[in-house]
Amino acid sequence: GIMTKKIVVWGTGNVYNRTISYIRLYEKSTEISIVGVTSNDQSYALIDGYPFISKKDLCKIDYDYIIVCVQEMEGVRSEANKLGIDINRLVSIFVVMQPGFDFEEYSRIVSKNITVISQNCFGGIMCNKLGLRFNSPFVNMWMPFNDYVRLLLNFEEYMSKDVTFYDTAYDEYMNKHFLYPIGDLCGVKLHFNHTNSFNEAIEQWNKRKKRINMKEIIVFAMTDTEDDLDLFDKISYKKILFTSFKLDRDYAYQIEKKTDIYGMDVNAYVNGTKPGFDMFNLINGVIKERFLI
Repeated sequence: GIMTKKIVVWGTGNVYNRTISYIRLYEKSTEISIVGVTSNDQSYALIDGYPFISKKDLCKIDYDYIIVCVQEMEGVRSEANKLGIDINRLVSIFVVMQPGFDFEEYSRIVSKNITVISQNCFGGIMCNKLGLRFNSPFVNMWMPFNDYVRLLLNFEEYMSKDVTFYDTAYDEYMNKHFLYPIGDLCGVKLHFNHTNSFNEAIEQWNKRKKRINMKEIIVFAMTDTEDDLDLFDKISYKKILFTSFKLDRDYAYQIEKKTDIYGMDVNAYVNGTKPGFDMFNLINGVIKERFLI
């Protein structure tokens, strides 16, 4: 049978108050058992019937995972680290609430330290939903498909080079009045369309580039033209390609083009506006639809 997971809930503020009923229902399924609640708030004896444990006493109790009911995971990670808590045991409540969540599977995903390389915001959105650190500089930006393919065919070489300033452009996607910088990486164009500062873009790029795990790479790409498909075929990493047309490849998945910007049609399947894919499978390179047409 399934072993019941012993859970500590971390945080007693806004997020906790919004999600504790969900956690209780989850506990009724007998998959989890709440052994205590912790936070920096005053010391309580009980909260909602659960024992309150101060953070410094967490090391004395037996638990499997900590469900974090706090908006920002980064701060919690460093605090837990200082307390000697294994940060791989921390799971955001927002991840627990994602369709398809499973503690053991999630734990495996976290410990793999996956680098997600994405042609646009798709990968960043997915990592956000899965509460994962960005182990890749391909976040909050987009690239033309042909440039992207060129970069992936010689990835390590490109990653050893520096990005220089190329030009600025107005954001056709989100906000026609937003001027953003374009970087040049040995001829490949990087559109940093979520910032108006080239220096900020490069600072983030370099910080995240250091985290790349060359042993665990997954690539996400999308195209609504048939150009460069033979080149994409040669990319050796685990990959998924979204196309607006039928393509007979095991890594290809067809998503209909409905708007001017195909990337937006694809992003709808991960950003929560549609019942899209099971993201715990997706990050492992497996498309598992949550719908049937």
